Amino acid sequence: MAYLVVNGFKVYYEVYDGLVDKDTLLIHGNLACSIWWHPVIDVLKAQALPKKGRLVCMDWRGCGQSKGLTQKSEIKFETFAEDVLSLIKYLELKDVQVVGHSTGGLIAMLAILKDATPFASLVLLDSIGPKGIVSPVPQDVLLAHFHALSQDENLSNTTIAATIEGVDTSTDYFKALAKATFNVDEPVWVGVPEELCNNVDITHRMSEITLPTLILHGEKDMVLPLEGSIEMHELLPQSELVVLKDNGHSLSVEDPKKYVELLQDFNSKLEH
Repeated sequence: MAYLVVNGFKVYYEVYDGLVDKDTLLIHGNLACSIWWHPVIDVLKAQALPKKGRLVCMDWRGCGQSKGLTQKSEIKFETFAEDVLSLIKYLELKDVQVVGHSTGGLIAMLAILKDATPFASLVLLDSIGPKGIVSPVPQDVLLAHFHALSQDENLSNTTIAATIEGVDTSTDYFKALAKATFNVDEPVWVGVPEELCNNVDITHRMSEITLPTLILHGEKDMVLPLEGSIEMHELLPQSELVVLKDNGHSLSVEDPKKYVELLQDFNSKLEH
């Protein structure tokens, strides 16, 4: 286990050497953690091709093994973005490809907007859009649903399963995902969606993100609508949008081989 202490908070991270061509940082989504990336890591390990880059996963505050949030007021995506930059600096990562899944996509974009210097490219996987959560469901109903999840582990497990197209809930891996979700710090349950509903709008700054960007979105995504990724594609000047017809919200778990192929194709284009 490895931790970086940032302003008194212990941020958990994992480093894998020799799996990628360039330094890569993976940022998970809400109610998730680094183990959501482990299927991808397994695919890369199976390729048995020593490469020069480092692959890094991190658990953002309140999730996974980055435990310690006690108040909803501590949930600030700007702070999470600063943690990303602190970790990059500490590990001396260079020309980083940052990958953000769901809420992790917003954190990645905020980190770039704070300091684009260490980054070379951006990948957004079924990402939250620039306006946060834009839902037809009234906010009080939405937040009540998240509170209900925090009180009922079976409901939480069912909800997590719905985010993964074709998931087998009997596997040890899914059980580990579900356990990690139900173990998030209490403020995360309602605090993250509340923040996404009320305090996120980077629409006016999207044009400042000029990195080559790959946007991936599952057509069967039941969590975030495709329209959000289409909007980001229109706002990001160097972006490519790929719609995945057979996938839902969590490609890295649903089909890690496809994810790796798409990333490798994208990186090949960047080299030419």
